[in-house]
Amino acid sequence: MCPRRQEVLNEPGQVIPLRYLEKRRERMRLKVKAKTFLNQNPGLFDVYCDRIKPKTEPVRFILPTDRLRRFLQEEQGILSEKEPFIVSKLWND
Repeated sequence: MCPRRQEVLNEPGQVIPLRYLEKRRERMRLKVKAKTFLNQNPGLFDVYCDRIKPKTEPVRFILPTDRLRRFLQEEQGILSEKEPFIVSKLWND
């Protein structure tokens, strides 16, 4: 799975603060800032504001959209279904 998606999907509740994602941008090999990536790909993540701790300023969080989750489930199903075929091709070549 793409490390860009995995970074968010591994978080508890699949929610991550946008500022944390921005700090991890280079490690994830994103050439653009996280906000720019979200603006260029509006259907991948929902953005909302919440507090990390009570009595703190709200920060922006992102979470995968239902559309992205359905796509990832479909992708995983296809990979699981085709895995024996792929493995057989790798071993026979």
